[in-house]
Amino acid sequence: MKRPVPPTFKECLEGQVIILFAVGSLLLVGMLALAVDVGYLLAERRQVQAAADAGALAAAHSDMMYMTVGEMRAAGKEYGAENAGVSPDDVEVNYPPTSGRFAGRADYVEVVIKKDVPRFFLGAVYSGDWSVTATAVAAIEPDGVDVALLALNPDSGGIKTGGSTYIETIGGSVVSNYTINGSGNTQIISDQHINANDGILRSGTVITNAGKGVNPNAPEVPDPLMDKISPPTLPNSPGNIVPNANIATPGECGTFPGYYNASGQYVTTGTPGLYGAGCNVTVTGDSSHGDFTFPNGKYKFTNGSGVSLGYQNRMVYIEKGTWNFVGGPGINLNGHPTTLDMRGGEYSFTGGAGINISGNSVGNHIGGNFYFQGGGGIKAGGSNGVTLYPGVYVFDGGLGIDFSGNARLHFAAGNYEFWFLNGADFSFSGSATITADPGAHAKMYFYSSGSNKADWTMSGWTDASQSIPSGEYYFDGGRIEASGSTKIRGDNVFMYFTNGAYLKSSGMAGFAFTAPTQQIYPGYYPGVFLYSDANNTAAFEWTGYTNGVSKGIIYLPSSKVVMSGYSNGKVFEGQFIADSFELSGNNKTVIQYHEYVQTAVPKVYLVD
Repeated sequence: MKRPVPPTFKECLEGQVIILFAVGSLLLVGMLALAVDVGYLLAERRQVQAAADAGALAAAHSDMMYMTVGEMRAAGKEYGAENAGVSPDDVEVNYPPTSGRFAGRADYVEVVIKKDVPRFFLGAVYSGDWSVTATAVAAIEPDGVDVALLALNPDSGGIKTGGSTYIETIGGSVVSNYTINGSGNTQIISDQHINANDGILRSGTVITNAGKGVNPNAPEVPDPLMDKISPPTLPNSPGNIVPNANIATPGECGTFPGYYNASGQYVTTGTPGLYGAGCNVTVTGDSSHGDFTFPNGKYKFTNGSGVSLGYQNRMVYIEKGTWNFVGGPGINLNGHPTTLDMRGGEYSFTGGAGINISGNSVGNHIGGNFYFQGGGGIKAGGSNGVTLYPGVYVFDGGLGIDFSGNARLHFAAGNYEFWFLNGADFSFSGSATITADPGAHAKMYFYSSGSNKADWTMSGWTDASQSIPSGEYYFDGGRIEASGSTKIRGDNVFMYFTNGAYLKSSGMAGFAFTAPTQQIYPGYYPGVFLYSDANNTAAFEWTGYTNGVSKGIIYLPSSKVVMSGYSNGKVFEGQFIADSFELSGNNKTVIQYHEYVQTAVPKVYLVD
């Protein structure tokens, strides 16, 4: 039997190489497999990080556009999920961030995305978690831009000009979130910027000259007041605020002082009581008879009865009390320079009764609590003068307050509340005037019902240039309209428009208001003097030779501004913000910029 021959050294070496090659091949394949899986993981990590960045920027931009927190989170999830190729459930949007150096800061937003990554070879040896997570944080920062004239609507309107329109802003920019469409002989001048979002269109001779440049493709400027001012909650109208006199004792009818009483004396005092059909009180005479007084008490006039005053060169005093006029003429003062003084008390005028003043009685005084219903109101003509005193004045339909001729209305210092309802107006014509003491403060409510509009109208040469009362003027469905050569000025004035209410100025009318600087109701933004809420789309019109100088913010977010005719010399000191602007004719509009509210374009950037 032969003994086995041992392998030679060469043969042993060849066998080891085969084994080593086999083991090395396995390691090489494993390393290659790991490289494939890890490489893919890193590629997915880069994609998910880019998606997180996109989601954070989208969320931040949504916040800059004044979207809700829910809308902002939805934008972050949508952009993050779409770019990462994951479900929105795999995207977490934290506002403010919950981790890192910006945790808890409301001017930053954080997006976190987790994505499971498929395994190609690694699954044979590893069954644990194989995913990537990326985090991005974006800053939300407004980039300030001083805007004097801003057309908000990004879809229509913009700034449209024609004729010989001239617009100039001093210290602030002209901005349209839509187009600037100029025609005719338009000039738009600014020492800052002239910007449009959707282009600047020109036909005719159109000059745009801006000290810091003209940009037809500038970013939109978000509404700077959208989250800073909210509409007031308007109170319900009060109804009849005057109690029933509820008296059965007859009053004394007749003409006074026109007869002697039983003691042989002139009668110079009225009598409280009930005045029925044919039972009128007529006060007449001259200066030889002394003053006449209605003492404090209860007075009720029914069935056509009333009070007529023609007491020449003397005073007629009403010493407060409760007065009811049910139909009839109410109180008539006419023909002579009688002076009526009724500075307190409670008065109801129903069924068409009212206070009518004619002739040339210049020193009348009216104050207290009043209710007018059925047609009557306070009417003054001729050369009469009326000073109102603090109280509540309710006009439910009918005349309202009507001054004509050379009549003058003056507001004494104190607090007033006026209600013009169902077609009652605050109306001035001819050369009537309005003045007010510095301490006069009014709240006026103009409430319309259907076609019965409650308005403030001024026509002819009426003049309120010395100042209307400071205060708040609320228009629900009606309007303020000035025409002819009228003038209105007021300091610390706020005017609110809703449900189709608007302002219209024509002829040579002029407005000059300054805005309140204090909080006048919850949700008010100090500095606004004209405010049309977002649901009101009525146009505001400046036409004719209109001019005026006002200080503050005009804020009409859904209302177009129409300027036409020879409306020259309009100067605003502040900011003019509206849905859109349409200017034509030979108008000239100059705005001296003063910042009451900061305007900005969105600026967002990644910080982590």
